[in-house]
Amino acid sequence: METKELMAQNVQDPAQAGEVLLQPPKRPKKKRSIKKIVLLSLAGIAVLALAGGLLFGFWAGAAYTFLGAVLNCTLMFFLARRLGKKQVERMLRSRLGERADRIFSFLEGRRGFLFLVLLRLIPAFPYNLINYAYGLSAMDYKTYILASAIGIIPGTFAFINIGDHMLDLSSPGFWTSLGLMALLLFMTAALGKLLF
Repeated sequence: METKELMAQNVQDPAQAGEVLLQPPKRPKKKRSIKKIVLLSLAGIAVLALAGGLLFGFWAGAAYTFLGAVLNCTLMFFLARRLGKKQVERMLRSRLGERADRIFSFLEGRRGFLFLVLLRLIPAFPYNLINYAYGLSAMDYKTYILASAIGIIPGTFAFINIGDHMLDLSSPGFWTSLGLMALLLFMTAALGKLLF
């Protein structure tokens, strides 16, 4: 550290200069923290679905949101499958050993299909994390996109319906929409306990 840097930190005492020199360098703050990115990804689908209902109404908003969600699922699935599958498998197997094989086998077959439907029903679960994880699994694309579509439809309709009614908070349609969302969350939790 040069004299100019010590002066910039208002270090005037030579003993204090030694302490400053021994401190690890300060890292510049990142513009985006991982926490912010995770929070944005949690809210992303819900916010887009609410906006779709608000801007386009129920049916058009549902169609646009569903189409966008399916395209997003497809893109992220194939990105993970084509770009990172072998490297991630090697890394997980080296770190987790046999547990990695159990994780990969869990994401396959009937159980993997049902688990994917269940994950898609949970509105707050990060969609892209699911897309990447299943892109790394051995599940074929047709099975993956079918399970994704089945799981996406109820949440899409619930959020679109809320968005469609959100300008009139006193309307029965708005409160019915919130009730349906609560019912969806309750049923998802019950289904998860039943299946797993």
